Amino acid sequence: MSSYGEMLCGFIAFALVAAPSASAQSQRALTLPQTLQRALAANPRLTEADREVAMAAGRRLQAGAIPNPEISFELDNAFGTGDLRGLTSAESTLQLSQLIELGGKREARVAAGTAANRIADALVQSRIRVLEFSLQFFCSLIQRDLVRSGVTT
Repeated sequence: MSSYGEMLCGFIAFALVAAPSASAQSQRALTLPQTLQRALAANPRLTEADREVAMAAGRRLQAGAIPNPEISFELDNAFGTGDLRGLTSAESTLQLSQLIELGGKREARVAAGTAANRIADALVQSRIRVLEFSLQFFCSLIQRDLVRSGVTT
């Protein structure tokens, strides 16, 4: 593709993708690689997919965490009436517990989190490929129309 065709294609594709946020300075002609880079940066579906990747990575990290120990305190028969008045006949219980996972539950959660992370990564890559293909196809149509109309580049 000629440099004129690339610049024209880049400008038109960028105008379609990011026109609402374009400033006067960024409205100059762009090359196809510049257009692809800006389109990828401004695409809300890719931003969403990137967030999904980050969330999947966080869920995978959390899946590998060991459950926290728990501590509890109970006070019974306190502040009653008669013989149970005050704290004289109060019973207190301090309990410390730790969940011990058996049967590969944690490993299964980690494997599921890893798979979800791979799926999210694949989604991002497929969206990037679709966007790149769409822009390149659009630019080839513009180039074809330029050739048909006899515009010299």
